[in-house]
Amino acid sequence: MENYTANLSMMKRCRLYIDENLHDKKLLQGPALAQHFDCSYTNFRRIFLAIGGYTVHEYVQTRRVQKAAMCLRKGQSMEEAKASSGYSSDVGFRKAFISVYGMSPAVFAEDRGERLMREPEIMTREGFFVVGYKLPAPDEIKLEECGAYWIAQDYPSVSAREYGRIGGGAEMIGVFVRDGERNLYLHGPGVPKVRYVPEHMMAYEVSGGRFAVFRIDRPPVPAAQREGTLRDLHRAG
Repeated sequence: MENYTANLSMMKRCRLYIDENLHDKKLLQGPALAQHFDCSYTNFRRIFLAIGGYTVHEYVQTRRVQKAAMCLRKGQSMEEAKASSGYSSDVGFRKAFISVYGMSPAVFAEDRGERLMREPEIMTREGFFVVGYKLPAPDEIKLEECGAYWIAQDYPSVSAREYGRIGGGAEMIGVFVRDGERNLYLHGPGVPKVRYVPEHMMAYEVSGGRFAVFRIDRPPVPAAQREGTLRDLHRAG
């Protein structure tokens, strides 16, 4: 248990380090990451896969592509998106982007990723809880107009052990909430009741009602969570 806790802590720090250095490809090579965290490359690869469900290469590539996608969603140029995510080759950037989103960055940029979503299905569901990561949300968002929904981007995953303790299935939910003076965006599994909340997450109750469900064709998720359906839910009234 002690080793698991230490490894989990290292992986949390590693994911933050990766996100802070997506523009620098050399720093994100597996051996360089292992050295930075004072770990042998063999053990580092094993721990990385066991904790997050990704290989080092899969995770870094996915995060770099997602950084580029977020730039394109904001209307930035292709060159800006490439530079911010550490890509110098057009061919390599295009190939990596297609592997994650199933379309080229040029096609994604045309409608800023909107074509990833299908036509919504209106459904009624009972209340539930989201046990999610706390992410900053824009101050100008009107929370009373926002239901629960999932955006086609990835956030750091919890370990398979922690995920099992949360009690969530394959469905991932996102919801805007108010935390004191801040707007937050939570992203995590939807659960009927709160059984466990990891240290860096929080639980939020979503009241029942009618929702517009947008199914995502190719959500980028860890290997441990690739089975099942992830949904984007908007409150319908």
